[in-house]
Amino acid sequence: MKKLIAVLVVFALVTTAVFAQPYFGAWGRAVTVPFYYDGDAEEMFTGTHVGWAPVPNFAVYFSFSGEEIGFETNWCFSQELRDTALNTWWKPNDMFKLTLGWANDDRLRGADVVSSFHYLIGGMPDTNDAIFHCMTTARWWMAGWNGSAAAGAILAITPIDDLFIGISLPTGTGNPYAMTLEDTFKMGSYAVGYTIEDIGLVRAGYFGTASTGNEQVQFAFRLDAVQNLLFDIGFGYSLAAEQGTLALAAGYRMDAFNVNLGVVVPGLGGDVMGLNLLLNPAYDLDIGTVGAEILVKIANFDDVDVKFGAAAYFFKAVSGGSFKAGLALNAGGENIRFAVPIEITYSVW
Repeated sequence: MKKLIAVLVVFALVTTAVFAQPYFGAWGRAVTVPFYYDGDAEEMFTGTHVGWAPVPNFAVYFSFSGEEIGFETNWCFSQELRDTALNTWWKPNDMFKLTLGWANDDRLRGADVVSSFHYLIGGMPDTNDAIFHCMTTARWWMAGWNGSAAAGAILAITPIDDLFIGISLPTGTGNPYAMTLEDTFKMGSYAVGYTIEDIGLVRAGYFGTASTGNEQVQFAFRLDAVQNLLFDIGFGYSLAAEQGTLALAAGYRMDAFNVNLGVVVPGLGGDVMGLNLLLNPAYDLDIGTVGAEILVKIANFDDVDVKFGAAAYFFKAVSGGSFKAGLALNAGGENIRFAVPIEITYSVW
């Protein structure tokens, strides 16, 4: 009997490998700061975390794809679960895909040029969401509203080549049900994107729930016509706050030199308009990359309050991830803050 069970297990594994496509991956990051000085404090401090959470982020990814049905999970082991995918999907043809559970579809999302030490020099808003949001039932801002956890359905429709229509409907979880039909459609996201050959990507959408403002409409354009140039610009208007946000992600590579620029201008048309600008020049050497992060923040143009931060770093990409270390200075506010961050990122795909 034991031999029969073993044969059946081996047979199941073999047939699974033939008719399905399993995939494993992993990504995670930890930043330790052995020396941190905060203003005129009498003592130095230490900490280990990442830029978006007070704890390190460690996760593994696994997916299982059949001909029409699949499963996906991105399990995060850190104490703060963020953007965790756990879903199943059905794709009967190339024009339609339905995903149920906790899922993200980033194909229309804006470009991200925010460097990893930005939070130590004053903090920069995410350019990607400010330019154009993703379709999601799993991002961190989805949880907690209306007394319901995030979860739901994402419909990805490609009726013709180069045209994408995305619909994200957060239903919440629980029995009895937590979400009304009206709230589900109100908090949902609806977006369309069209790729103009040799030119770029145009997109427009409505996002009932978003990190940059609920009940928001967004318009964006990404230029793809120039080699080695990144240019992605977007405008969003919050219907609830009655103000807009302009965002830009730009970059250019010329041989060993590379520079990225992120700009987010919130409060357009409102009482308080600000500016967030992050510049990241870098140069590739034989032993690694040296670079800088320069941040300028203006909270209010009417009552100008300029804050400045900067970092210098060494970055080394290796098999399985990267190592980064440097010095960071934050001159915002009354006190000067100084940090020595050391970062390890594992990335296996």
